Amino acid sequence: MRRPPGEQPRAHALVPPSIQVPAAPAARAAAAPASGAQLSAATATLEGRIRAAIQAALRYPAAAAAMQLTGRAQVQLDYQSGVVRSIQLKQSAGNPLLDRAALSAVRDARYPAPPAEVGDRALLLLVWVDLQMS
Repeated sequence: MRRPPGEQPRAHALVPPSIQVPAAPAARAAAAPASGAQLSAATATLEGRIRAAIQAALRYPAAAAAMQLTGRAQVQLDYQSGVVRSIQLKQSAGNPLLDRAALSAVRDARYPAPPAEVGDRALLLLVWVDLQMS
């Protein structure tokens, strides 16, 4: 069928309804923040689960209990795919017994697998470990 000069073809005549056309680049770019929001939410949830795993692994030292020591240590950890690759004490709890207990808890914790949104991304986290007598 011939069109008069200057007339544009109609889209529905060119693309049968059974064929899906990919979204335009601008439409794909607009969807990116939702993915970022999902990643951010999944990462926050994972961080909470990691903190809970560390607190669950904490073994308060008997010697610290005898001296009635309490404190809070900050530990940096490098987490990827359910594994902690490195740890470092960033802020002391004020006593070497408590610091060692905090580091041991981070080493001994059973870490959750990351959600699909996080995948195998490496996360560098700062975690506070609360060391209180129970």
